[in-house]
Amino acid sequence: MLISLKRSAQKSLADDDQAEQDSIRHFNAALTRLQADITLLNTTIKRQQDNLTKYRSEKVSLETEIHDKTELKKKNESFLAQTKEIRRQEKLKYEADVRGRNREKQIIKRLQKIVDEKLARMKDFLKARVNQ
Repeated sequence: MLISLKRSAQKSLADDDQAEQDSIRHFNAALTRLQADITLLNTTIKRQQDNLTKYRSEKVSLETEIHDKTELKKKNESFLAQTKEIRRQEKLKYEADVRGRNREKQIIKRLQKIVDEKLARMKDFLKARVNQ
């Protein structure tokens, strides 16, 4: 019975040793996989941090560009408004000049008519005087 207990204890010890070795092997395999995962995660985190830094820099650059273009748009809108006002004033001036020239033309036509009538009367007068 002692021999049987000894064999049973030895078999149990051998089974325990085998279970421990299997457990250690599984542990080491899991440890290797976890270390590989950690390395991959660290690499991914580094890449994402680099991307974050790049995107923040790009964001600042784009915000600056938006600000500059907004300011340029405001200046261009102001310039356009000034140009429209100048054009409106020039149009009013042109129309006033056209009206003035038209009045001058009417006056000149009236004066020409008056002069033509006077010349015709003078001609008639002189013909009448010369023929007497």
